[in-house]
Amino acid sequence: KVPILKEDLSNWVIYKQRVQTEVVRVTEISGHFYLTGSATPLTDDEYEKCMEARDEYEAKEAQLCKILYETIPISLFLRIREEVTAHDTWKQLCSVIEDRPPISANTLHHRMMSLRTPEEGDIQETLTQLQMWYDELAGMGHRVSDDSFMTYIRQSSAANVTHNGEVVDTGATRHFSPIQSNFKNLVRIAPSPVTAADGRSFVVTAQGD
Repeated sequence: KVPILKEDLSNWVIYKQRVQTEVVRVTEISGHFYLTGSATPLTDDEYEKCMEARDEYEAKEAQLCKILYETIPISLFLRIREEVTAHDTWKQLCSVIEDRPPISANTLHHRMMSLRTPEEGDIQETLTQLQMWYDELAGMGHRVSDDSFMTYIRQSSAANVTHNGEVVDTGATRHFSPIQSNFKNLVRIAPSPVTAADGRSFVVTAQGD
């Protein structure tokens, strides 16, 4: 399902990927849209097939435009509504968003600090968004420290995840503690939510021995 594009465009990368996936699904049809060859008049059968292909093409065009119109802010809709085809509409939308001046590191830090998972929202989407901003900042030469990144994660998921430092009984022959100082060769990994046997939820951000 294509998500709603946020007003601040903070989920643009995810939105773009979902739209492109949906386009592939929607446009999977058989046959050809256009006839090749000379200007020889079509037979009745050829004309009927041509009209069916045109109707199918126009239906797919309308379906793709509907996906875009229903999932973008009104301010963006007003800037792309004059485009004729779904391809041109999508191309113009990408241009409007991606040709903007580069975002500043301070703005990204502020977004990471302000991000929250809605009460009924998907925490995995929140973690994915934080990871993308983390990578974007790293590419700009502003690496987020592990402590700061963990703070952003805790703040963003405070209403959805239980955080504590007690020893968790895994039912295995050996127990483990989530305290980072107890691990050796600790390396950071992409944040991932896990659920313990007692139903509590945690966010895994590193792995080690």
